[in-house]
Amino acid sequence: MATERVSLALDTPVTGFVDTNFWNYYTFRIVTQNNVIIRTVQTSSSGSDCDVFVKAGSDPTRIDYEYANLSNLADFNVTIPEPGDTEWHIGVYGWTSCAYTLSITIPGTLLGSNLCSFSLSLSCSLVWTHHSPVPQ
Repeated sequence: MATERVSLALDTPVTGFVDTNFWNYYTFRIVTQNNVIIRTVQTSSSGSDCDVFVKAGSDPTRIDYEYANLSNLADFNVTIPEPGDTEWHIGVYGWTSCAYTLSITIPGTLLGSNLCSFSLSLSCSLVWTHHSPVPQ
């Protein structure tokens, strides 16, 4: 049986449920040299534990991944530094069954303001400037 892979869009949260010892898979491709943050919020009761694994080009496993968060926190992030032009695969693994909300974002700054997130489809009457920190 084939596993469905849901394509994620920037700044568009998706909700899901994964049972104990099962996987849900997601993919995204965002051409950027800025960090991409994968935010996970567990929405089920205490005792639930979703783990998030990320890998470029193919589905991650519990032993084959590039980035992961294995904590039992209810709200956590996984950061992919400079993902480039690659298809990324996210696996949400149910250590125990859990409901969750998953989203991806690119952190940015508005000059003279606090940290904010922006999407590639942002449109407004103000002039927005996004800049990355200068490498040290």
